[in-house]
Amino acid sequence: MSQAALRQEMDWLGLIALAISLLVPLALFLGKNWIKAWIERGVAHSFDQKIENLRSELRRQEESFKSDLRTKEGEITTLRDRVLGGRANRQALLDKRRMDAVERLWASFVALGPFKLIAEQMSVVDFDEAAKQTPHSPDLRKLFEVLGSNTPNPATMADAKNEQPFVSPLAWAYFSSYQATVVGAFARLKILQSGIRDSGKLLKKTFALDLLKTSLPEHTEYIEKHGATKSLLEELEKRLLAELTKILEGADIDAASVARSAEIMTAVEKATSERDKQLTDAGVKPAQ
Repeated sequence: MSQAALRQEMDWLGLIALAISLLVPLALFLGKNWIKAWIERGVAHSFDQKIENLRSELRRQEESFKSDLRTKEGEITTLRDRVLGGRANRQALLDKRRMDAVERLWASFVALGPFKLIAEQMSVVDFDEAAKQTPHSPDLRKLFEVLGSNTPNPATMADAKNEQPFVSPLAWAYFSSYQATVVGAFARLKILQSGIRDSGKLLKKTFALDLLKTSLPEHTEYIEKHGATKSLLEELEKRLLAELTKILEGADIDAASVARSAEIMTAVEKATSERDKQLTDAGVKPAQ
């Protein structure tokens, strides 16, 4: 081979070596960047896919949650409607029962009319003096028998106690006070009819007066002088009617009326207990 050809071949080899020396780093650089880009694209694609899957899952869960929420809201609405409907029905039934109670209590009050007449008549009778005379005076006993001839037996009258839970405490207290007062007067009449000796000592009217004074405290002085007169009984009637009207109008019960009713009921229980005890001691069956 000639030197020229040898030099030419060496030049080509040098160029090839130079090219290789230049291309290898370039190829490595490009390959590295391509691999990095390929990996990044793969990671990004995988990440984007996971993000999209996550979004889809979140949308699915959100729709499921909204569906469950709508279902729960429907159930709550149904339950609320049932509760409110049931409450409304119960309230309507309770209102109806209260109206019935007012009507029945007033009917029981009206049925006490004959006893009211006895109480008015007995308010003008000096019980202690009459008790002294009746054991020795058949005519006087007959007179008292005539006074009570049209009066029914209290034991046979309808009991209004079933209406107590459905009327106001004060309405029940006024009714009880009125009933105890007029039936107490009837009890004294029965004592005079019997002609029992010393019945005036056995049966005192103080329990009836104390009850009236508790029910109508502003009339205390008048009560001590005149007893259960027509005007006082009518005052009790007016107060009872006013309380029954409040019930029908749906008025609220205040603390003052509850306290007032408790005082009256305590006096009613005491008066009734003392009356029955004194009648038993006198040998007479209690009127009620």
